[in-house]
Amino acid sequence: MAAQRVPWELLALLAVVAVVAMQPQQSNPIALAVTGAAAGIRGIRNNNPGNIRRGTAWQGMAAQQTDPEFVRFETMTMGVRALVRVLRTYWQTHELRTVRSIINRYAPPVENNTGAYIAAVAGALRVSPDDRLD
Repeated sequence: MAAQRVPWELLALLAVVAVVAMQPQQSNPIALAVTGAAAGIRGIRNNNPGNIRRGTAWQGMAAQQTDPEFVRFETMTMGVRALVRVLRTYWQTHELRTVRSIINRYAPPVENNTGAYIAAVAGALRVSPDDRLD
Protein backbone atom coordinates (compact mmCIF):
# COMPACT_ATOMS: atom_id res chain seq x y z
CA MET A 1 0.00 0.00 0.00
CA ALA A 2 1.36 3.42 -0.93
CA ALA A 3 1.98 5.88 1.89
CA GLN A 4 -0.79 8.44 2.29
CA ARG A 5 0.06 12.11 2.08
CA VAL A 6 -0.56 13.74 5.44
CA PRO A 7 -2.39 17.05 4.92
CA TRP A 8 -1.05 20.38 6.09
CA GLU A 9 -3.92 20.68 8.57
CA LEU A 10 -2.69 17.62 10.48
CA LEU A 11 0.80 19.08 10.61
CA ALA A 12 -0.69 22.32 11.90
CA LEU A 13 -2.61 20.31 14.50
CA LEU A 14 0.67 18.72 15.55
CA ALA A 15 2.20 22.15 15.99
CA VAL A 16 -0.74 23.33 18.10
CA VAL A 17 -0.61 20.20 20.26
CA ALA A 18 3.14 20.63 20.79
CA VAL A 19 2.69 24.28 21.75
CA VAL A 20 -0.08 23.37 24.17
CA ALA A 21 2.05 20.74 25.85
CA MET A 22 5.10 22.98 26.18
CA GLN A 23 3.49 26.15 27.56
CA PRO A 24 2.62 26.77 31.20
CA GLN A 25 -1.13 26.72 31.72
CA GLN A 26 -1.24 30.23 33.18
CA SER A 27 0.30 31.90 30.12
CA ASN A 28 -1.32 29.98 27.27
CA PRO A 29 -5.08 30.16 26.66
CA ILE A 30 -4.98 26.94 24.63
CA ALA A 31 -3.20 25.14 27.46
CA LEU A 32 -6.01 26.15 29.80
CA ALA A 33 -8.15 23.63 27.90
CA VAL A 34 -5.94 20.79 29.15
CA THR A 35 -6.00 19.93 32.82
CA GLY A 36 -3.33 18.87 35.28
CA ALA A 37 0.05 17.52 34.25
CA ALA A 38 -0.94 17.14 30.59
CA ALA A 39 0.23 20.71 29.95
CA GLY A 40 3.24 22.72 30.93
CA ILE A 41 6.65 21.89 32.25
CA ARG A 42 6.29 18.11 32.44
CA GLY A 43 6.39 17.78 28.65
CA ILE A 44 9.57 19.86 28.54
CA ARG A 45 11.23 17.95 31.37
CA ASN A 46 10.47 14.63 29.65
CA ASN A 47 11.30 15.84 26.09
CA ASN A 48 7.77 14.64 25.39
CA PRO A 49 5.63 17.52 24.02
CA GLY A 50 2.75 15.13 23.36
CA ASN A 51 2.80 13.73 26.90
CA ILE A 52 2.74 10.20 25.49
CA ARG A 53 2.04 7.67 28.19
CA ARG A 54 4.36 4.80 29.03
CA GLY A 55 3.59 1.34 27.72
CA THR A 56 5.08 1.32 24.22
CA ALA A 57 8.80 0.99 23.45
CA TRP A 58 9.51 4.19 21.52
CA GLN A 59 12.63 4.90 19.52
CA GLY A 60 14.68 7.47 21.41
CA MET A 61 13.36 6.63 24.88
CA ALA A 62 15.73 7.67 27.66
CA ALA A 63 17.46 4.78 29.43
CA GLN A 64 16.08 5.99 32.76
CA GLN A 65 12.31 6.45 32.85
CA THR A 66 11.85 8.73 35.85
CA ASP A 67 8.23 9.76 35.25
CA PRO A 68 5.73 7.17 36.50
CA GLU A 69 3.15 7.98 33.80
CA PHE A 70 4.77 9.53 30.74
CA VAL A 71 7.64 8.47 28.49
CA ARG A 72 10.88 10.37 28.87
CA PHE A 73 12.78 10.82 25.57
CA GLU A 74 16.50 11.38 25.09
CA THR A 75 15.88 14.54 23.06
CA MET A 76 12.97 16.81 22.20
CA THR A 77 13.42 15.75 18.57
CA MET A 78 12.64 12.15 19.50
CA GLY A 79 9.61 13.27 21.53
CA VAL A 80 8.27 15.27 18.59
CA ARG A 81 8.93 12.28 16.32
CA ALA A 82 6.83 10.07 18.60
CA LEU A 83 3.99 12.61 18.59
CA VAL A 84 4.08 12.75 14.78
CA ARG A 85 3.85 8.95 14.71
CA VAL A 86 0.87 8.97 17.09
CA LEU A 87 -1.00 11.54 15.00
CA ARG A 88 -0.05 9.78 11.76
CA THR A 89 -1.45 6.53 13.20
CA TYR A 90 -4.69 8.31 14.06
CA TRP A 91 -4.82 9.52 10.46
CA GLN A 92 -3.74 6.38 8.57
CA THR A 93 -4.85 3.46 10.77
CA HIS A 94 -7.84 4.85 12.62
CA GLU A 95 -8.93 7.18 9.78
CA LEU A 96 -9.62 10.08 12.13
CA ARG A 97 -10.15 13.12 9.93
CA THR A 98 -11.58 15.89 12.12
CA VAL A 99 -10.19 17.93 14.99
CA ARG A 100 -12.99 16.52 17.18
CA SER A 101 -12.20 12.87 16.40
CA ILE A 102 -8.44 13.33 16.78
CA ILE A 103 -8.63 15.25 20.06
CA ASN A 104 -11.28 12.91 21.49
CA ARG A 105 -8.81 10.07 21.07
CA TYR A 106 -5.68 12.04 21.96
CA ALA A 107 -7.10 13.78 25.05
CA PRO A 108 -10.13 11.75 26.22
CA PRO A 109 -12.77 13.40 28.42
CA VAL A 110 -12.06 11.09 31.35
CA GLU A 111 -8.91 13.09 32.11
CA ASN A 112 -9.14 16.32 30.09
CA ASN A 113 -11.48 19.18 29.32
CA THR A 114 -11.78 17.74 25.83
CA GLY A 115 -14.52 20.09 24.64
CA ALA A 116 -12.43 23.14 25.45
CA TYR A 117 -9.36 21.49 23.92
CA ILE A 118 -11.28 20.77 20.69
CA ALA A 119 -12.58 24.34 20.54
CA ALA A 120 -9.10 25.78 21.16
CA VAL A 121 -7.38 23.63 18.51
CA ALA A 122 -10.14 24.16 15.93
CA GLY A 123 -9.98 27.90 16.60
CA ALA A 124 -6.20 27.94 16.23
CA LEU A 125 -6.53 26.11 12.90
CA ARG A 126 -9.49 28.30 11.85
CA VAL A 127 -11.66 25.28 11.06
CA SER A 128 -14.85 23.85 12.49
CA PRO A 129 -14.27 20.95 14.92
CA ASP A 130 -16.07 18.68 12.47
CA ASP A 131 -14.47 19.90 9.23
CA ARG A 132 -12.77 17.07 7.37
CA LEU A 133 -9.00 17.62 7.31
CA ASP A 134 -7.88 16.32 3.94
